[in-house]
Amino acid sequence: MPENRYFTHQPLVTTQNVSLENSEHRHIFKVMRGAVDDTVELVNGKGQLAQAVITTIDKTNVDLEIVSVDSFTPPPPLILAAALPRLNRLDFILEKGTELGMTSLWLFPGERSEKKTVSENQLKRFHSILVSAMKQSGTLFLPEIEIKPPIKKWSALPSNACFGSLDPDASPLIHEPSASLVVIGPESGLTRKEESRLITLGAKAVKLHSHILRTDTAAICALSLMSQNYQ
Repeated sequence: MPENRYFTHQPLVTTQNVSLENSEHRHIFKVMRGAVDDTVELVNGKGQLAQAVITTIDKTNVDLEIVSVDSFTPPPPLILAAALPRLNRLDFILEKGTELGMTSLWLFPGERSEKKTVSENQLKRFHSILVSAMKQSGTLFLPEIEIKPPIKKWSALPSNACFGSLDPDASPLIHEPSASLVVIGPESGLTRKEESRLITLGAKAVKLHSHILRTDTAAICALSLMSQNYQ
C-alpha cells in the first residue's frame, strides 16, 4: 500500500490547490502526521496520479499544491452484477473486487435475495470501502456502483455477458476469455426465470467451480478468472 497516497474527488491539475476532507484529512494529520513541504500522492479514482506538496496542515485544514500529474488509460470493462447479498458479504465483494480490478458493480434485488434495497448511508459506506481498497491495492480507478432493477426488468446486457450456473453442462468461465460481465446470484442462487431472462438477453451460463460457492466466494472467483485475461 502506498503509505502517502490520498483520495480526492477533485480533478488533478498541475499548479492547482487541493484540500483534503473528512477521513483523508484525519489520516494525513493524525495518523501520518504530515507537515508543511511534505510530498504526497493524490488520486481521484479516474486514472490520475499526482505529486503534491503540503502547503497548510492543521486540525481543520489540509491544503496541497499539485506539482505534477500522470494520467493512465482506463482498463477494459470488468463488470460484476451481484444480487444483493448480506452486508458483511457485500463488504468483502467491494474490497476484494476492487483489488482484482473490477470496473463496475451492479447491485440488483434477486428474486431470492434477503435484502432488496440499499440506503443512501449504505452507499456512502460502500464508497468508503472502495476508496480504501483502491488506495491499498495501488489501482488508480475507482469502481462504479450502479443500482439495477430486478433481472426481469433488464432490457439489454453488454456483449460477452455470462452468469454463474450450477448446470453441469455449463462451460467453465476460464474457457470464456472474452467475458466482460458476470452475473452472480444471492445465497440461494438465481431462479430459473432469472436464468431464462439472462439467456434471452444473450448471456451465457458458465461454471465457476466444481463446488457450490457462497455468493461472495463466487463473485471473487469469477473476477479472478476474468481478470487473468487482462494481465
